[in-house]
Amino acid sequence: MGGGGKARAVVDGVLSGELCAALAALGRATGCPADRPRALGAPLLGLAAARDPFLLPLVLARGLLRDATEAALGLEGELVFEFTGLFTWLPGSGMGWHVDNGCGREDREVSAVVFLNDAGEARDGEAGGSGERDGEAGSGEVGDFSGGDFEFRGERVRPSRGRLVAFHSAESHRVGEVAMGERCTLVAWFTRNAQAREDARVLKLLLSPGAALPLPLEMRYGPDSAAGEDVRLARLREQGGLDRLPPGTEAELHLRVLALERGGGGVEAWKAHERRLGEAMAAALPRWEAVGELYWPDGLDPDLALLTGPTLEKYAEPG
Repeated sequence: MGGGGKARAVVDGVLSGELCAALAALGRATGCPADRPRALGAPLLGLAAARDPFLLPLVLARGLLRDATEAALGLEGELVFEFTGLFTWLPGSGMGWHVDNGCGREDREVSAVVFLNDAGEARDGEAGGSGERDGEAGSGEVGDFSGGDFEFRGERVRPSRGRLVAFHSAESHRVGEVAMGERCTLVAWFTRNAQAREDARVLKLLLSPGAALPLPLEMRYGPDSAAGEDVRLARLREQGGLDRLPPGTEAELHLRVLALERGGGGVEAWKAHERRLGEAMAAALPRWEAVGELYWPDGLDPDLALLTGPTLEKYAEPG
């Protein structure tokens, strides 16, 4: 990559723990089968196509992510988004050695990953559970998942909530297999080619005069779901948590999963929160169009992005 800048950086505390937890829940609530086995993906473009106002927390987080990436690599003011998405890596998922800018993706110049939850120590008998890893003594910590380390050739980065890994997209890297639990990440790829800007595509979808384009139900079926079950339900069934899912319709499934993941509130309360975010997104659209870029709306309480019970109560509609 031309133009100088550091080769790679690891920075802690880029996102708060509460925002990380909200994004992890959002990825589970809105995800569909990703382009790799045993993983869910929730790209910003997909949320925009459905005109889903829950894209706003992702917009807030990716702005913080870009600021931290530019500062860490010495590229202030140079990067624009090429892709943004949330990923949930289920047990058995992983990704071998690869680069991010191959196969027609040459516009990608910088890659960035923020871990949204913590890795614990893999136990004996699990993938990577040998007690010590490449000279790193086992810590014995209990985390949200085991395995799933991020690796460059010669360097391993252990996932930790809020930790950023930023690097040039041509650098080879891999993701170790998740042994237990779920590994959640926010991923962004950056470019300096204005023609490849993600925001132009997102705004085109949001400003289109036609109807919203929610993801067809069949595209939510997991590859292992012979019965044609929504991958979000299949995930809960596999965990034994399906009986804790609040009641509601298929169209409300994202709200039901958020209620389960974020500590309560009925579906109606989450509908009200969705409407509040929708009003904010509609008000911001003309300004986004004018500047050609999405950003957290001026004057909007950032707590709305945290998707928590107290926020639901704070902005509850009068009954």
